[in-house]
Amino acid sequence: MIRQILTAVMVVVGLLTHNNAFATEEANRLELPQQIEVEAGATELLLPILMTNEEKMTGFQCDLYLPEGFAVATDEYDDYLMDLARTTTKRHSIATREMSDGALRIVLSSMTNATFSGNSGAVLNITISISNNVKTGSYVVNLKNIILTDPQAKRYTSEDVSGTIVVKDGQPVTITAQNLTMVYGDEVPELTYTSEGAELKGIPSLSCEATSTSPVGTYPIVVSQGTVENNNVIYVNGTLTITKAPLIVIANSFTITEGDTLPTFTATYKGFRNGETESVLTKQPKFTCAATTSSAPGTYDIIVSDAEAKNYAITYVKGTLTIEVLKKCATPTISYVGGKLKFSCETEEVQFASTITDDDINSYNTDEIDLSVTYTISVYATKDGYANSDVATGTLCWIEQHPDVEGIIDEDAVTEVKALPILIQMQGGIITIQGAAEGTLIDIYGVDGKKYGTAIADRDRATIPTSLQPGSVAIVKIGEKAIKVLIK
Repeated sequence: MIRQILTAVMVVVGLLTHNNAFATEEANRLELPQQIEVEAGATELLLPILMTNEEKMTGFQCDLYLPEGFAVATDEYDDYLMDLARTTTKRHSIATREMSDGALRIVLSSMTNATFSGNSGAVLNITISISNNVKTGSYVVNLKNIILTDPQAKRYTSEDVSGTIVVKDGQPVTITAQNLTMVYGDEVPELTYTSEGAELKGIPSLSCEATSTSPVGTYPIVVSQGTVENNNVIYVNGTLTITKAPLIVIANSFTITEGDTLPTFTATYKGFRNGETESVLTKQPKFTCAATTSSAPGTYDIIVSDAEAKNYAITYVKGTLTIEVLKKCATPTISYVGGKLKFSCETEEVQFASTITDDDINSYNTDEIDLSVTYTISVYATKDGYANSDVATGTLCWIEQHPDVEGIIDEDAVTEVKALPILIQMQGGIITIQGAAEGTLIDIYGVDGKKYGTAIADRDRATIPTSLQPGSVAIVKIGEKAIKVLIK
């Protein structure tokens, strides 16, 4: 297959027209196949030049006209790819020449006047290259200026012949973009595809407009040619579905003391994407709690619900409202020491609120009894964060105590009269007397004259349980003195 320059004058032989395959009445002729089919995307085809001959033939000449997009292929040495048939290179040689009208003149000749074997079939097979922009359709190939020669140098000429190359769709290949799913805020997954049918030549292009910040919804995954070389391709787009991201709304827990005003309930959020906050909620969460300001100490659920957001699937975690028992100040203790009334409390750092009133009872319903002025004392303790203590009450009075030596010692002497301070406290029917002299008889009476208890002072103190009910009045008789007190 050597490209040779035509330099010799050929003996011309007869030609014939080839409008239909092998449809000619000439006995000696060149022909082309009526139709050669090739799939789109093919890069080469084999074009045979056929010869039918009744007489022995030693050579021929023809001009080959190829349609646009087709050309005689060459090898690495830039020689045309042509193969002899019905003869050998020892018997025949090939010479070519590019004509001014674009044709390629082909001459087969024999220096030894050798003839082709047989009387029909291909005498030359030409490799034709096909460019990649050739589309499907029919393309005409022509042979013109046909001349055949026999051993006697007789020439045979004929009209031009033609054949058709039909470029048809090859087996289709279907390229399908795979459907994908991602969660809102995630990175877009790698776009992938599948192919089915013919062998895929090249890599398709895949694209999707969605990003990590795109809202929930569906987005097309578009598949296009890319570097695909197949001619018969079916492209099927896919879908990227962005689903809602999980968002947890957690009700915050609170602790209050009984009686406090309920706090404003709030929530903590876990799961926001793309730097978002609760501001993206299209509906703020709702909080419910069975507790009120008057609820007893204990724990109460804080239920959170009803939040909404376009790009989030929301779940909820309840919180707890703990109502603690309000600590109560201890009941104060009243004492009278060194001429001063004093209050004390087991609860530290309390403040005391007290009320002191005086009263003078002049008579009793039996014998006439003189009474000294008495003071009624009420006190309770208070402290921030604590409930006020119970009210402690007491009665403070003074009773006379005669001197050991009675009478006038001398005319200028003054009889010394001592007054003893007596503190009486009541709690739930129990009456405590502080300050009475050792061995002093102490009796408790009701206003009806009934005696409810008696005791003798021991170490200046006496404690007398009674059946008197809170709110009732008692008469405390200390020796010959009587004091009226109210039972608390």
